[in-house]
Amino acid sequence: MATVTAVLVLVSFVMSCATFIEGVRAGHGSATLVAHMTWGALTLIVQLFAACVATIHARRSEQQIAMLEAALVQAGAGSYVGGGGPASVPEPGAAGSSAKAPGEPKRLA
Repeated sequence: MATVTAVLVLVSFVMSCATFIEGVRAGHGSATLVAHMTWGALTLIVQLFAACVATIHARRSEQQIAMLEAALVQAGAGSYVGGGGPASVPEPGAAGSSAKAPGEPKRLA
């Protein structure tokens, strides 16, 4: 899916360049204004289609990441998003842990 998005973005960029060249030619009188407007409309359609594909791709990627994260949490491996989940948080009072128990008062140095 990412390849399709990249190809569509590349095609829309090439079409934008062709539209620019066609506009310069129309400005110098060697091409018609209708041809330039046609290139412009087609370029706009391709760019909007590429944006829609990119949006759909981003949504599907988020859904897949959420499914993988849920599977990791269910398996007890924790969560990667937010710097880790339960597996990466040491227990309060464990060896090498600077975490304090919820009711433990602060100690001044």
